[in-house]
Amino acid sequence: MAETLTLLTYLMEGFLVIAALFAGGTWWATFSLRKKLSGTLIRWDKPSFGLWAALLFLGILIFLSGGMLSYAFSIRFATEPRLVALWKEFAALNFLCVSMLILIFAGLRGHHLHILSERGIYNHRFIWTKLSWDVELIPWEEVYDYYQHVDGALTKYILLLRDRRKITLEVPVHLSDTIERVINLGTEKYTFLQKYSQKIRRYYSGS
Repeated sequence: MAETLTLLTYLMEGFLVIAALFAGGTWWATFSLRKKLSGTLIRWDKPSFGLWAALLFLGILIFLSGGMLSYAFSIRFATEPRLVALWKEFAALNFLCVSMLILIFAGLRGHHLHILSERGIYNHRFIWTKLSWDVELIPWEEVYDYYQHVDGALTKYILLLRDRRKITLEVPVHLSDTIERVINLGTEKYTFLQKYSQKIRRYYSGS
């Protein structure tokens, strides 16, 4: 048993090193993205993050259970000092894995967001070949219309742009009223300015 525990301990340490590197990479990418954003009004998780969340939550449950079980075994084998030390070390590594997965969850969440700002909609994606973000700010004045439909627990807003593109925002039902108000305020503000700016300029140039 001691040899098996020693091997599992080495495997767990290797996993922790990989997880730490991955966590560091996700947080670096998250901070890199935040530097490119400004004037954020509201942000919410994309549904695609649900798969990551489920997998990470499952991993957290597995390592948490492993840590608690290992600690219980360390108490059971209290008469064998070597086994006690190995079980306690294995329990500590499991709890460290739980912490690492929580860090990965928080870091990855920043990559899977819909983001609306005062100036428009952020359309962003991570380019793996360049290890950098491609961030596009679509101004509100580029949105000339939109429509929506409810799909289960999500309301999908399809924004129609003047360059014939479409942007889809997948919104949880409980946020749909807030997001719709933000979209309406953003588009109406620029519609008003476009409609009356020429009249205002003619008025002041003629006076």
